[in-house]
Amino acid sequence: NHVYTKLFPAAASFASLPFAAKLKDGAGFAAVLGKVGLDQVFHWPLLALPTFYCTKSLVAEGQLQPRTSIETYLRNMKVDVQRLWQVWVPAEIFMFGCLPLHWQVPFAAGVSFGYTVILSSTRG
Repeated sequence: NHVYTKLFPAAASFASLPFAAKLKDGAGFAAVLGKVGLDQVFHWPLLALPTFYCTKSLVAEGQLQPRTSIETYLRNMKVDVQRLWQVWVPAEIFMFGCLPLHWQVPFAAGVSFGYTVILSSTRG
């Protein structure tokens, strides 16, 4: 959250606004879109999903096989990222755009659990 605070300083104050005030806060809404974009373009496709594939190979095969794991991810990337965006883009827009800060972590944990079930059942 420290990175988000530095990159999107308007986000914290935006989260504490009443919903009607959020509709008028252009800088806050831009921060929401920036946070979602950063998470969905960099964090998930470049870090989280490759880590999932490496962890999967470690658990399933008993040894880490980074090259094979990344090759498998690259073959599946288009479908995996589409599924990721179907779940996480609306969830994060709602989370960052509507929820107060103290509800964002529990909400993200619930969505993450559901998404992990989907990912594990399709790729697991």
